[in-house]
Amino acid sequence: MKGSVMADDVDTRLVRAFLAVAQEGSFTRAARTLGISQQAVSNQVARLEERLGETLFVRHGSGVALSAKGYDLRPQARELVGMTEALFRRARATEGTIRVGEIRGRRMMQEVWTRHRARRPQDVVSLQDLTGDEQVRAMLGGYLDIAMDRVTWPLPGIASVPLRYDPLMVLTVREIEAPTLHGTRLGYPHTSQDRFRGWQDFCEVVQRELDVTFERVPHDITMLEPIGQGQIRGDYPPVIALNGLRDYPGAEGFTFQRFEDVQPYFPWSLLWRADETRPQVLAFIETAREVAEEKGWLSLLPGGPPPWFPSDGIRPEDLPGQGLQDLPGQGLQDLPGQERHDG
Repeated sequence: MKGSVMADDVDTRLVRAFLAVAQEGSFTRAARTLGISQQAVSNQVARLEERLGETLFVRHGSGVALSAKGYDLRPQARELVGMTEALFRRARATEGTIRVGEIRGRRMMQEVWTRHRARRPQDVVSLQDLTGDEQVRAMLGGYLDIAMDRVTWPLPGIASVPLRYDPLMVLTVREIEAPTLHGTRLGYPHTSQDRFRGWQDFCEVVQRELDVTFERVPHDITMLEPIGQGQIRGDYPPVIALNGLRDYPGAEGFTFQRFEDVQPYFPWSLLWRADETRPQVLAFIETAREVAEEKGWLSLLPGGPPPWFPSDGIRPEDLPGQGLQDLPGQGLQDLPGQERHDG
């Protein structure tokens, strides 16, 4: 009996690799998602196939696809990983602390915390400086309760509401006349650091869907001083940046100008575990929605050109049933027909 149980055991890392490849349709993209090498992903999938005695993927010219048995086993694999995450989340949870992700310099969650503290002074909030991608990974791993990011594909077990429609602006040390997305020479901050992948993916979508080309500026978006110095020297053109960058230290030395031809928006979402029941966490989410409405975070710029939102995934305003009364149970995994589109 004991030997039979051990024989049917499996390392959940192998299952996570299987799910990542199934989601991405590529061992290379799955490796980026998991933060490990492509060879490691290939080895883990091969080990799982050996343990199960089944072929899980079929190879084709542009990537891989699930085999018939792979499709059959995928729901059970998701359930296994979900139960494992729930086990560790329960073990790590600090009952009285609300762990909230904040993007350095943005101060959105700090504003929410100020309002929340006035209402519930007994609550303890821990703000953690992470990029959007890092926040989602931390939340899925049980290290974070509330995250903010752009939602581009369904996340199993995660609920979401719109938080802010952040206008894309022209950031420059010298004001320019009537900038347009299609007619003005523009750059975008680009770095090889994977932690800024979400911003760079958004820039790629803007270029592809609006048929424009940006020059790469070799700095991350928060490095305002070298970007400004490069513009003064004439090395860099005006760059695109989110309007929320005004909150960053040093941003006061730049002008933020809107576009004259089309106005892109970066849709931030607030995310949390769909099975969350702690009243202090749900109260913080409700406060965030109230602050967003009062400060106009969900309003578009008045007048001007038509707005544009990226189509590479879920648009926050298209999510059904995401009112405050639905907070505990509206998970993105319940939305039909929502698949990730890779650029």
